[in-house]
Amino acid sequence: MRSIGNQSLITNDLGFAGHRTPDREVGVAVPLDQTHILGVLPKRVRTVAFARDGEWWPSIEHVELRPGNHIGLNRQLADDAQRFMFGPDEAALGRYLESARTPAPPAPEPGFFGFLMGAAAVPHEFTWHRLVAALATPPSDSQLTTFEIDWKAVAGGWHPDVVLPLNLPAFPSALARVDDELRVTLYDVPGVPHAWAPAAVTLHPYDRGVNGGSQIAARNQLCQELPCR
Repeated sequence: MRSIGNQSLITNDLGFAGHRTPDREVGVAVPLDQTHILGVLPKRVRTVAFARDGEWWPSIEHVELRPGNHIGLNRQLADDAQRFMFGPDEAALGRYLESARTPAPPAPEPGFFGFLMGAAAVPHEFTWHRLVAALATPPSDSQLTTFEIDWKAVAGGWHPDVVLPLNLPAFPSALARVDDELRVTLYDVPGVPHAWAPAAVTLHPYDRGVNGGSQIAARNQLCQELPCR
């Protein structure tokens, strides 16, 4: 998402704030710089990559916000700051200092925004590792169906520390190839509690909407620079 207006984005020591779309989907918004925001919305089923020109490309939507729409996000970031806020200059931060003077709420857990955690996440703890291996395999490979973990591919780049459980069964992969797409389906396991409904949250009126027909124009412009669908 790209912000429009004469106020820069700020951030806090958490690096994110709660985010709600016009469709009332809840997730997190992560400021990337003074004008760009990454929105992460938890979904049960999502296409995460698609094939193009013999390579896998991430499935990312690019939109422009309404002018000034990011100000609500700045206010939320100031409200949630635990100890610090960060911005380009004193003026950018000064207008939000009043919010930062009130005691900060506890740092939210991922489940607060609908992300899997606890027992419900255990069957899917190696989904990221399987995806890394799949992305290292060209789309033309007809063997890309089982999504086994390729530890060599995982070790080839950044990766979190790996903990291998010895007291759990091997769960089926949540990944599947559907035509030219890689799709993740985070299924439930009988007997394991699931946690899909995010807690009731109060967020500032911040959304990823765009002005009228500018969404198509903005999308076409961005697709000249980045692969879009």
